Amino acid sequence: MEYLREGAGEAVWLYVDARVDGFVHIAPDAFDKLEGAMNTWLELYAACYGVDMDAEFTVRKAAELLLETHNIKDTAAMLTRVGVE
Repeated sequence: MEYLREGAGEAVWLYVDARVDGFVHIAPDAFDKLEGAMNTWLELYAACYGVDMDAEFTVRKAAELLLETHNIKDTAAMLTRVGVE
């Protein structure tokens, strides 16, 4: 859960905040780094379940799921199909 709360979740919320607070522009290189960081954290989350994956999710899709579920663990499980109980 720490990988989700402190890593992937923080990256997704940064994106959500930028979009909700008047659609703040994120420079392309910063956006790529944000999305890359989120995917790296999701890969670490999957590794906790013994799954090796190359995450290539969009931060937008993750944000949509997070706003729908209000739960970063559910969001990660839906994206990665790992940790589904």
